This record gives sequence, C-alpha cells and structure tokens, in this order.
Amino acid sequence: MDAPSFISAREFAELVGIHRVKASKALQRASAGQPWRGVQLDVRQVPGRGGAAGLSYEVARESIPARLLVRSESAFSPLSEASEQPVPGQAAAVPMALSLASEAIADDAIPPAPKGVMRAPIAGNRHEAKWRLDIIQPIIRDTAPHSRERAARIAAVTANPVRHWQGHTSRLSGRTIRRWISQYEARGMHALMRKAPSDTGERRAHLSRAWDRAMRRAGVSEAQIAEIAAKMRQHVRSAWRSGTPSWPTVQLNTLPILVKLTRAAGIDKPGMELHTLCEVPRRFIEAERRYALVAMMEKDAARFASEVVPRIKRDRSHLKPGDWLAADVHHVDMLFRRPDGTDCTPKAVAWLDLATNRTRFDIFVMPKGEMVRREHVIQSFVGLCTDQNWGVPSRIYIDNGGEYNWMELTEDMGKLKRSIDIRMGQIPADGQTIHRARPYNPQAKVIESLFANVERVAFAQLPGYIGGNRMRKKTANQGREPAPYPGDEAQLRKAIDGAVAYYHAKPQSGHLNGKSPDACFAEFLAAGWHSTILDPWDLSVAFSRELVKPVRTGGAIRLDGKDYAADALLSYVGRRVLVRQPLFGNRELLFVFTEHGEPITLAQPSNVYAFGDPRGAGEQARREKLLKADLKAMAAQAPHLDTEQSLADVVALHAEAVRAPTDGVIRLAPNISEAAQMAKEAAPRAKEQQDRMLSERARKSAFLARLRAVGA
Repeated sequence: MDAPSFISAREFAELVGIHRVKASKALQRASAGQPWRGVQLDVRQVPGRGGAAGLSYEVARESIPARLLVRSESAFSPLSEASEQPVPGQAAAVPMALSLASEAIADDAIPPAPKGVMRAPIAGNRHEAKWRLDIIQPIIRDTAPHSRERAARIAAVTANPVRHWQGHTSRLSGRTIRRWISQYEARGMHALMRKAPSDTGERRAHLSRAWDRAMRRAGVSEAQIAEIAAKMRQHVRSAWRSGTPSWPTVQLNTLPILVKLTRAAGIDKPGMELHTLCEVPRRFIEAERRYALVAMMEKDAARFASEVVPRIKRDRSHLKPGDWLAADVHHVDMLFRRPDGTDCTPKAVAWLDLATNRTRFDIFVMPKGEMVRREHVIQSFVGLCTDQNWGVPSRIYIDNGGEYNWMELTEDMGKLKRSIDIRMGQIPADGQTIHRARPYNPQAKVIESLFANVERVAFAQLPGYIGGNRMRKKTANQGREPAPYPGDEAQLRKAIDGAVAYYHAKPQSGHLNGKSPDACFAEFLAAGWHSTILDPWDLSVAFSRELVKPVRTGGAIRLDGKDYAADALLSYVGRRVLVRQPLFGNRELLFVFTEHGEPITLAQPSNVYAFGDPRGAGEQARREKLLKADLKAMAAQAPHLDTEQSLADVVALHAEAVRAPTDGVIRLAPNISEAAQMAKEAAPRAKEQQDRMLSERARKSAFLARLRAVGA
C-alpha cells in the first residue's frame, strides 16, 4: 500500500475552497481528534515556517473525501509548487501562460479558467480582476515571495487609500494583497475573479434547509411551505418593527409561532427536537432587519436623526462675518468649586460665526440647582451686539431650548440690521432672521462640532478639565475625585478666554483651508468688512418684560410685591401706564410709558421709613409740594371754561331739530274729545288774560322807576 501524500494547510485551503486561516484552524482541531465537516482527517505536525513553535500542519490527501474538493489534483502543477519555493534573491517562477506584462491586459486576453474549477466566475467582474492585477503586478515582478522587499512594497500599498474599479476609495489590508498574489500565482487571472456561490442553481430554502426537508418528508406541499415561510417573514418584520433589540431575541420570540405552525402542518416531534428544527435561521432574521428603522423612528428620535436621516453638505465660502451665527448653551467640561464649597460645571452661552469659525463664550457660574435662563442668554446677546468685532448678526441659527424663547425679540434687531445695511448701500439678507433647529436633531446643529473642537483642542489643557465625566478617577488624582479648577470665578473666566483665544489662533481644516479663525477674520477686515453695533441702553429697553399697571396714590406702581415710585407719576394717580422691566442688568429700574407708548419717566423702588422717622414726614411733604406745583402748572396751561356757556353752545348747535311726520291725531272717545276741545278753546283766552296782567305789571313797574328817578 502506498504511503499517504501529505499537503500543506495552504494547499488544503485551495483544494477545498476555504480561506488559509480557516484551513489552519481546521487542521489544528483535526490533530486533536475533532472532525471537520463530519470527516476525520489524517493530520500531522512537521517543522516549517509560519507555524507555532516552528511547527505546521499537513493533511493526508487521501483522507479528504472527493465530495469536499473544489479543485482537482491536476490543478497542482509543478510550476505552481515551484512558486512556493523561490530561489533566494530571485523572483518566483510563474507559468509562461501567466507571465506578467507591463501593459494592460485586454478583456479578450484574460486566460480561461483552469480545468477542475467547479464554480464559474460571476459575470461582469473582469474589470475587477484587471484592477487587482494592476495592484499586485509590480509587487510580483519586482520582489521575491516572503522577502523583506515584498513586505515593504505591500506596506507601501496599504499605507494610502486606493481607488477601486467602481470609483470609490478605501484602504487595502496586507492580508488581502497577499491573498491576491497567492491566488494569482496558483491559478492565474481566473483566480482574481469573484466566484458565484457554491449553491448557485440549487433551490433556495424557504426558511431553513432542515425545516424545509422535514416539511417535504411529512408530505407538506410547496405552496403550504411557502405560505408558512411568508407568515414567519411577516412575524420577523413585526418583531423588528416593534423594537426587538437583537436577532437572538427575535429568534427566541418567533420560536413558539413556528412551532405552532409546524405542528398544525402535521409534524409532531419531541419537544427539544422540534424546537431545534423550528429555530428561525439568523440569515432569515437579518434579512428583515431594516424594519427596525421604523421602531427607531418612533421610539428613538435622536438616534434616528443621527444614524438614518440623510445629510447634505453646505458651502460656506460665500458667507461674511455676521451673515450666519449659531447659538447654543454649553456645559463646559471643567470642574469648578463655588464659594459655598459645592462643585459645578460652568455654563456658557456660545456663539459661532459660520464664516470665520470664530466663537464667543459668555461664562455663567450658576447657583446650585439653577440652570441658564432667558435673561442670561439675552445678556450674552446684548454683549454680542455691542462688541465691535461682532455686532448685530443678520441671521441666527438656534436650538429649541426654553432659554431661547426670547429670540422673537431679536427679529426686530435683525430688521434694524437690514435697514442699516440698506442705508449704507449693502444688500440685506432675505428671508427670516431666526432659524430654529428641528427637535431631536443634534447633527444639524453646526455649533456641536465647535464644542467638540474647543473642548478637545483648548479646554483639555486647563486644570480642572474632566472631559464630560465628573466622576472619572484620574491618574493624577490617584483614585480621588477630580480636582476642581484652582482659582476663583474671575480667574476661571480669564482662563477660558485664554483657551478660546488659543482656539482662534490654531489653523483649521474644512472651509478655512488651513487658516485660523483669526487669520480668516483678518482677511475680511482687510477687504473692508465692518460691524453694526447697537447702544446697550437701547437694548435694555428692547429686551424687557411689558406690563400694564395702575398708578396708585403717591405715584406708586405695584410690581411683584414691591412698590416703585417716581415724582413724574404723582399726577398720574388713577391712570394706567405701560411698564417695561429689563430682563438683564439693573432690573430694579422700570421704564414707564403711557398706554400709547410715549415715555414718561423711570421708576425705582420706594423707600420705606421706620415709624417715627422724621425723614418720612419730610418725604411726604416734598411729594405733596411737588404734586401741588405740578397741578398749578397744569392749571396755568388750561384756563377755566364757562361751563354754562358751553351748554348753551351745544344747544344752539342742535336747535334746528328735525321733526318726524305723523299720520294724524287719534281721538280716544267722544266724551274725552269734547272735554279736550273745551280746554283747547279756553287756553287762548287764559293766555291773553295772563299776558295782559304781565303787561300791566310791567307798565306799573316802569312808572314807579321813573318816579324814583325824578325824586332822586
């Protein structure tokens, strides 16, 4: 009996059509007595390169069943074997039919597949094979196998991305290039072409091969098998769509359903055997994983926006400083100790200029339990609008946070900015001034990249930096809690300002093309850019809370349980006025207007005097004196009117009243009419008699008056 012929793990891999690494592991397990694909292989260990402890595995060719062979023995030619044993210092020998030429190989010049190859190449992959050959051809031609020169050439190829034959670019691994070289040297150009699956042409399983086979043996029709598989596919889709987290969980949850359907079809095996048969394969489950996107959209909007929602790229090269500003509230990843001994992280209202990538951080150290509120953001915005290096922005891109509810007021600021631009001959930005980010869409906020950049580049160099995890035990602290910033609030602000200045001086990639934000801003200044700033007092009136309040005795206004008074309001007692309380700065100073918006005065908190304090009486007397002086001045400006004459003038204006027409006089009854006629006839005689009496009385009065005049 002939001695068995042993082949290497590499030859075994090519013979059975598996990867060389898998072949080595299979032979290692076979040497320990474990079967491979149901076959006990005859494996031995021999000295050789590449194995552990200088040993490698070989397998007896006769112990490999013919049904597992992908290549025939004729595929092993002396030339291919010779390529594995190169002469030191020389390139490996290759078949003449596969000799390397420097020029490109035409499609019709690709050699046919060697005999014995069972799987045909996939149609349309000749271009891919030529692309692979172009990469490995110089390496094979200029270097010897297993040489340092070849390793260096392969490392040079893997160091940079390469453009694929389909157009995209990526990096190749050294293992991939070595596999291509090995395949080409063994079987030529044909080996560089991807092969069709080994089961091409066979009937695909509806659910799994074992389950399909069991159903057919039980006499279940193909139509019924396909129907059950369709139901299971629907259940798998529903499981993913409902938020089932992983394929093993889907497999477990769908097991009872398939067991029930299988039993209903006529298969009734013992419990565990049926359970094993009815396990839905992973490939069947994974094929429907895309339905999990529905669950993500409904239950995890932030992740859906981050991973699924398509993105677009935007060009910023046309922007100028102030055209677009992004705003957000940021929690600075630095630990700071308040004066009361409690630790916190400073809060920052941040602004990012999209044209230059300049940023502005306004730091707030909030009391324990408090967050940044509307007035803090407004205070930061006012500082922005009064800074000549920033000025009033044309458009603002903001978050949907509650602290930004004040942004409606900045619409007026944006309109004012555009009107200033028009007066100066510039073209204002069209459209709305304020743009809000969509909810659960952090990737759309360009300022998020600023926070990551500033934290990583600048803030990380400051003491007290915790990198987003205040509970992290840092090595410098030897297991203790992170140490806070060693300074007071003023020193903290100065340190953060210095870190931001460092960020502005550092060159950046992207649309800045290697320039720093400061250098980019300097270019705009040299080109004539200038800012538009506003007066802070105007802004304090603009950003205020508006209330309509009655004026009480003494010119007082009651607001939030406190009295505010002003001498100019003494004569407005009983009237209603418009009050504006600033949202930032000195909130104890009220701007008072008439209900029609005409400014009156400024009101301040009223003084409260102790009982018996003489200053209280003096203040009351002073106010009374001012009130009377004000009323006297008002009286001088408004002369007294003859109100009786005013009444007469009104009557005279309406003397000629319009009389309405009538249909006639209605008589109520004969006896009533006769009595009324008697009174009517007697009325003139009574009137004449009364007139004669008055005339006689007047004549006598005149006569007596003449007598008195004569006697005098």
